[in-house]
Amino acid sequence: MHDIKDPGKEKHNHLELALEAAATLCQTRAHAEITIEHWLLKLLELGEGDITVLARRYEWDMDGVWQSLLANLDTLPRSVRSRPHLSVALLNLIKQSWLTASLDEDAQQIRSVHLLAALMSKPSQLATDGLWPLLSLSHGQLKRLRPLLDAQSDERPELQQQAELGRYPSALPQQEPESVVDPLVSSPLPNEALLAVLDKFTQDITAKAKASEIDPVFGRDN
Repeated sequence: MHDIKDPGKEKHNHLELALEAAATLCQTRAHAEITIEHWLLKLLELGEGDITVLARRYEWDMDGVWQSLLANLDTLPRSVRSRPHLSVALLNLIKQSWLTASLDEDAQQIRSVHLLAALMSKPSQLATDGLWPLLSLSHGQLKRLRPLLDAQSDERPELQQQAELGRYPSALPQQEPESVVDPLVSSPLPNEALLAVLDKFTQDITAKAKASEIDPVFGRDN
């Protein structure tokens, strides 16, 4: 594995980069769906994110994790689709990660540590047993490790905010001193950049359903 140090990519959100790379990998291998395993593989390739920092701290066997991910991808069926779909499992993981982030009072957007927490809540989302090191920490441990992640990870808030603002200048916060935010309804919004990637690499399921072009099994064309 190696770190990606392309200066042009440093302005992008960490999860967005990994999802874009996962979609490209999916297309290259002619896979029908972008899976959790595609995304995890590309997150590890990016280097110094939350997962890599935790792996170094606990000396996880990341070569074993890496090989398990590759072995899983080798088992996936190939398709002639021109554009891959997000798998149902990956969509559910992203939704659960947003929910996890919304319960994190310090979170402004989702990051890999939230993905890990979501995976721990439902390990059956993973398609291979070889990824068990990623599930070896408790939610309490992840919370206690946040200072370490915020000091060392490329997903620490200040870097992620710079990445977001670099692509979306209109996202600069507007000062409204007299406004009151209801903590019961305030939660981190999904990353704008990540939403753009989701839109780019997925079909409009609602529109297809209205046109009767999709069957009840999510994401399968007639």
